[in-house]
Amino acid sequence: MSSLLLLLFSILTFSCIAQSAVPSSKQFKYVFYGGFDGSLQEEGEFYYDIRDVLTTSPFALCHYTTQASLSDPVYVLALRLDTHLVWEVNRKNPVHLNSTLTFGSDGNLVLADPKGNIVWETATGNKDVVGLELFPNGNLVLLDKEGNLVWQSFDYPTDTLLVDQSLRARGPRELVSRRGRYTLAMEAASLDMHYKGDPYFSLETYNSFAGPLEEMRLTAGLTIYEPFLNDLSFNLTTSEKYNYVMEIATPVYNTTFSFLRIEDNGNLKAYSFVENISTWNSWEQPFTLFTSNGSDSECHMPEKCGRFGICQKSKCVACPSPSGLLPWSKKCSSPKLPLCSDGAAVTTNVRYYEIEGVDHFSSAYVYTGNDPITVDNCREKCTSDCKCKGFFYTKDDSKCLITHQLNTLTKVSNSTHVAFIKIGRASVASI
Repeated sequence: MSSLLLLLFSILTFSCIAQSAVPSSKQFKYVFYGGFDGSLQEEGEFYYDIRDVLTTSPFALCHYTTQASLSDPVYVLALRLDTHLVWEVNRKNPVHLNSTLTFGSDGNLVLADPKGNIVWETATGNKDVVGLELFPNGNLVLLDKEGNLVWQSFDYPTDTLLVDQSLRARGPRELVSRRGRYTLAMEAASLDMHYKGDPYFSLETYNSFAGPLEEMRLTAGLTIYEPFLNDLSFNLTTSEKYNYVMEIATPVYNTTFSFLRIEDNGNLKAYSFVENISTWNSWEQPFTLFTSNGSDSECHMPEKCGRFGICQKSKCVACPSPSGLLPWSKKCSSPKLPLCSDGAAVTTNVRYYEIEGVDHFSSAYVYTGNDPITVDNCREKCTSDCKCKGFFYTKDDSKCLITHQLNTLTKVSNSTHVAFIKIGRASVASI
């Protein structure tokens, strides 16, 4: 009797597994190799060996390398929208030739190096996955037999949000630029931008009386607020289930194939792709946050002037020094300070020099508290913080900003806005 029960249990178990297995016709094992299926147009990089694994035009799951001159280049698995990258799987851990992307019978999508070591996976093995699809909106998905989502790339954004993709309070809540220095994060009542962890810009989204934000979904098309315009917008949902629309841009053409990206220079841009027109005119850039002639100038970009410099009208115009302002060049850098490990030397062997008429790149959006503070107390806060590189003080309202990152200083007409740059006492006498 026990043998019969064991046999029945084995049959039922095998039947359940067989029903949830990926059909052989949908399984694949792709081997990374050189070649060319398309082109990429991204600033600052050259891309080679672009091979498509799966396509739903104008989207494609592909691999690329930036190392065509090497005998053993490394590759990144990515999604592209025509000529722009919109999602990258392993940009921090690229793989070599003969690496594999496998979608097996168990429903797990696995990227492995040539030795078979797993570099990345969806972790969906034996979770009733029966198919893999690239949706027309650029969402790479794994589905069960009922067509329900088991896994989707929209839950793992990198530096880009596509139309229909969201930032959510419970995650994902941020985008990270390609080299990791910048983030765009959804907060309780705003969309904030950070440089190396420090905030530098905030997009206020709505009045917080409606509760904290739960979701920001990028949408395209007509809205009840703009029924005659084809807008690219954020649909905002709060914890109290209030809904708002925040318009981002109004592209000239269809907004369906659009995306928003945190750039590697700290800017925020929207791109829109238009099908069925000439290749060189198929892209439009309907939104750029920091521009050379807008109210939010490029001087608010942390690295506009590299490691250090004064920016005016989106141009780097001077290199501050203890002896005055010098012509700016890419070699301009902030003073070297005692190491934090030097103990007492950190607080006793530092002084400051002043620059009038400048703000920190984040001054318009970030302050240390709301209460007035004296310049001496502000100085003391910076001196006691070994990571502080300087502080910014506004004499007219007694506000203080302590910063660990100097980089770009913004020229302003108000001479009561003063920067105090920390230097080693041995470097120069106090000015």
